[in-house]
Amino acid sequence: MYLRNLALSVRHTQLQKRLIIFSLLITLWVSFFSQTKVFAASVGDGSIDAISKINDGTTNGPTLSDDDYYGISSAAIGDLNEDGVLDIAVGSDNDDTSGTGQGAFYIHFLNTGGSIDSTVKITGDTTNGATLSNGDYYGHVTSIGDLDGDGVDDLAVGAVGDDTGGTDRGAVYIHYMNTDGSIDSTVKIDDTTANGPVLSDEDYYGFSIASIGDLNEDGVSDIAVGAYGDDTGGTDRGGVHIHFMNTDGSIDSTVKIDSDSASGPDLFDYDYFGVSLAAIGDLDGDGAFDLAVGAPGNSLGKIFINFMNEDGSVDTAAQIDSLTTNGPTISTGDLYGFSIASIGDLDGDGVSDIAVGAVLDDSGGTDKGTLHIHFMNTDGSIDSTVEINSNTDNGPSLSDGAYFGASVASIGDLDGNGVNDLVVGADEDDGDGGAGALRGSVYIILMAEITDSVSENTFTEDTRCSWTKPPEITWIKITPEEEDGISGVLLTWTQYSANKVTIKIDDGTDSFQWNVDKTSNDGHEFLPNVCAWQKLKVKPYNHCKGGEYSTPMSYNLYPYGWYSD
Repeated sequence: MYLRNLALSVRHTQLQKRLIIFSLLITLWVSFFSQTKVFAASVGDGSIDAISKINDGTTNGPTLSDDDYYGISSAAIGDLNEDGVLDIAVGSDNDDTSGTGQGAFYIHFLNTGGSIDSTVKITGDTTNGATLSNGDYYGHVTSIGDLDGDGVDDLAVGAVGDDTGGTDRGAVYIHYMNTDGSIDSTVKIDDTTANGPVLSDEDYYGFSIASIGDLNEDGVSDIAVGAYGDDTGGTDRGGVHIHFMNTDGSIDSTVKIDSDSASGPDLFDYDYFGVSLAAIGDLDGDGAFDLAVGAPGNSLGKIFINFMNEDGSVDTAAQIDSLTTNGPTISTGDLYGFSIASIGDLDGDGVSDIAVGAVLDDSGGTDKGTLHIHFMNTDGSIDSTVEINSNTDNGPSLSDGAYFGASVASIGDLDGNGVNDLVVGADEDDGDGGAGALRGSVYIILMAEITDSVSENTFTEDTRCSWTKPPEITWIKITPEEEDGISGVLLTWTQYSANKVTIKIDDGTDSFQWNVDKTSNDGHEFLPNVCAWQKLKVKPYNHCKGGEYSTPMSYNLYPYGWYSD
């Protein structure tokens, strides 16, 4: 059963709360690591500087009707119109413009403060767009980068009620975009697509989509697509399809992650694994992109951090739930895991962090919703957690039943304070329609800066990530040096890359690791209190792929010049 059939009764009992799982976040990043990442020069602690709300009353914003569920998906889409300001896309999957429940999404060209300069609406009537039928629930949108290499980022949009091959199997549309928000051409992926997904009735494929970078390193960005109704191993356990893509939108091959996957998630009936997805970069530093997947069914909800292999299989999976140390504080029926986004390295510790929605959380009122900010460790455990809800200083003003956290995306540093900002959907907010209108809203959350600048030994994400592994360090030189009365060594290296990268430097003592952002022609760093005898090793990292560490060396081992790795 799809979300709209359950929405009328979801608030009656806690049991029904547990069974209404069908509202998604579509992330990106990557963009968190998606193509819309923005390099931040400062760090944040999860506090909010300012917030603005977008709904049907917003100047230049969306035109909504009752029960549109605007905000069920949200995505950072980079600077689509090339005006120097990042833009967003927001789904409205019950929009009736083209027919009952056919769905739509909006492209909002933003101003730096989060206001809207102009809006383009994409429906079943859009030239070169999707071919829709009633009840397709099209609008689950994410950015997939510049798939065809024409210089414009493209979009993938799910239509979870598509009936190709059977009832409610679902489909995904690949839209090749123009800079003005119009569509150049479209390719559809469904149950009949060569090398594509093998679907069954009520799989709801396309409810979540994530760009996962070039996982198999063939030069083309790949995607993951959730099918939360997949019955592999049991009823509605859910699944995720990893599609290795071609530049024309066709599929080279597909791997599915489900209850039967070796080393994969431990799933139960009605877990709805795949309601949300987020590419979270190479969290463990093994060179392969990792994937966070929400499973908000069954009582409290949970997410899985899937440490991926380059062939699309799962190496290991870490579970985050109410019992996780330093994790979320959640109650029965909160639907934690309803949305996920990678938000970059918010606290500047060198590890990418995530945001997770719990749409039926009762903080401040009934079903208002909460967003959990998790500051992550490289093994998938949590260092600390901050909540954003109606009780948060400078946070959202929410009505009961708003479903804040239905979607979330990192939109880069919109206000220029060096900290990545967020867009968060509240798809059952009433907007300007009055009580019970369910028109929906999204909130632009400008995150607060807590330091003037990041020290030289910390870094945040590289926004120009090209989804390919950076070239290796080729030459290293170590020279004893003194700066401002402090003894240390000057490390110099060559690393020929077209993009800015982060250089990881291990000082050989297992006590500290430098992480510094560098351009391709800026290969040097003074390391205070490092001795000539210490063995140093260096590797490049662009937050999509990590290179290999160089051979460890010291000045004592090679004191007179360049060492070739």
